[in-house]
Amino acid sequence: MTETIAIHDEVMPKMSKINQLLSQLETKMDSTNVEKFQPAMEDLKSGHDKMMTWMKSFGDEFSKTEINQGIQLENVDSLKQRLKALKQSHIMAEDMKAHIQKAIEEAEALVN
Repeated sequence: MTETIAIHDEVMPKMSKINQLLSQLETKMDSTNVEKFQPAMEDLKSGHDKMMTWMKSFGDEFSKTEINQGIQLENVDSLKQRLKALKQSHIMAEDMKAHIQKAIEEAEALVN
């Protein structure tokens, strides 16, 4: 749980960077260079959407107590199910992080 939350906490501040880059790309884009800037803008928007989707899914799957104190179940089968869900959320968080990092790098290359 701690590792998964750490991914979120690392990536969340980058949401403002995504918005900043979108503005910069929009400023540079005109009818002659849409093909150059549009893919980067779509990747940034997709990264933002991935973060929002992940947070909603994570919040729906885990209670505030589980998020803040960890999963604490004595029933082995129930614990296995919760850990399986946590592992899936962790994989999704890693994917979201990689997507956002790549999108930011590509957009920064275009604005610099």
